[in-house]
Amino acid sequence: MNRSHSGVLVILLLALACTPAAATGIVVDAGEDQTVCAGDAVAINATFEDPVFADNHSARVAWGDGAVDAGEVDEQNSTVTAQHVYSAAGTYAGEVNVTHIDGGYGTGTLNVTVEPVPLTTKIVPRSLNPWSNGIMTVFITLSDICGLNLAEDIGNYTLNGAEPERVHMTMKNGGTLMLKFRRQAFDLDAEGDEATLQVNATGNSGQGVIASGKDTVKISGNGEGHQKGTSATERGNNSTKEKGTPPGQLKQKTK
Repeated sequence: MNRSHSGVLVILLLALACTPAAATGIVVDAGEDQTVCAGDAVAINATFEDPVFADNHSARVAWGDGAVDAGEVDEQNSTVTAQHVYSAAGTYAGEVNVTHIDGGYGTGTLNVTVEPVPLTTKIVPRSLNPWSNGIMTVFITLSDICGLNLAEDIGNYTLNGAEPERVHMTMKNGGTLMLKFRRQAFDLDAEGDEATLQVNATGNSGQGVIASGKDTVKISGNGEGHQKGTSATERGNNSTKEKGTPPGQLKQKTK
């Protein structure tokens, strides 16, 4: 090997020796899985370990519901913190990504379960006629359970999928929401003499259920004498009075 070639080789080796190694193999621990109530903020406190570099890191947190935020990096303690409020109940896969300025990266994951706010629910009357066209009222106690203001943060209420005809709020007993429904909006048939109805509430974003509650009521006409396979409407149409005179008919005088 001549001197010119050997000189070039020495220069290349020196250059490689002086170039910092790329930051690879960053290990990220996103923390334990979490369960929170809708309306509460989820706080992530992740840790990371970079075997090469001690600074110049950035972080990104994908929450699993489409939202992505920059995480706050503490280089001294090698931590990443971030907070988020989910708009609907469900289970979400969160991801914490830590990146070094020279291109190294690492990712950690966790699952966040968001439970709906439990609604204190009461249905009146306590006994419902399956073929009645009357009004039933659902009373919901308002509160700031789990950080959710039920008077302000709810976009829509439904009862077994049906929307109320009227909504009224009173401040009696700390605040009560009254939802008015027509009984014909539901199929109140039941195997026995009871039926459980569920109230679901969606957030203002309309993305999903954020609160829910249930109440069980008596169903008159079910149980003893209930004909299986017959709908509430059919039972109402087929029902006849055993006593008395049908409307529009006069009794015949007997001689």
